[in-house]
Amino acid sequence: MVDTHAHLTEEVYDADREAMIASLSCDGLKYVFTVGYDVESSKKCVELAEKYENIYAIIGIHPENCQEYNASVREQLKQWCTHPKVIAIGEIGLDYHYEGYDKELQKKVLLDQIQLAYEMKMPIVIHLRDAVGDFVPFMQKHHNLLQYGVLLHCFSESLESYQIFEKMGFYVAFGGTVTFKNAPKVQKVAQYVPLDKLVLETDCPYLAPTPYRGQINYPKYVSLVAQKIAELKQCSLQVVLEQTDQNVKKIFPKVK
Repeated sequence: MVDTHAHLTEEVYDADREAMIASLSCDGLKYVFTVGYDVESSKKCVELAEKYENIYAIIGIHPENCQEYNASVREQLKQWCTHPKVIAIGEIGLDYHYEGYDKELQKKVLLDQIQLAYEMKMPIVIHLRDAVGDFVPFMQKHHNLLQYGVLLHCFSESLESYQIFEKMGFYVAFGGTVTFKNAPKVQKVAQYVPLDKLVLETDCPYLAPTPYRGQINYPKYVSLVAQKIAELKQCSLQVVLEQTDQNVKKIFPKVK
């Protein structure tokens, strides 16, 4: 299995991070992609990827942290993009959930990071929350910059929204929310998405799947996401694992 979206740098793992990573292969995980959301977390992600063979890094500035973005930050991201273990720019996107957001600044920072990914021939990993109305026309307008792949992380939008993204060739990642009893919308989309267009994630330490909901999430719980996808698709777990592994290699060509 591959957990395509984890936050292994979070403080909650400080006490047992090394043991957790050491047990990944025993837990059935081939790789874990640890994802940054600001300069400091991105730096830590690169350091983890350098230290551990089965860890890759995704680096970028989250929309909630867009105030810290500037030319110097862009140059640092650009330098990291040349690292063999840095496989994408993310998680970047739009987030209008909390009060005080700056729509125009978020769009400006998102566009500049998309342009950087295009320059560096890298895929992007998108965070999207309560902003699909702006995100769709934004991505349609800049579709020429999306030639190296787009993955919509922790997808929770409507089926109608997904069908728009489907036409644009985007991939989607499903995490623990697909196992929640009160998430029929997510499950409906998961049933619809072609198996060759989805991957698995945990977003750990957040959004632990059932039956661990509300607890600390771990990469090993990605198996529960895979099992739920197999149930929704009415296919074997092995089919889900084999196809999602192939999808990972398509989206992230740096991954061996």
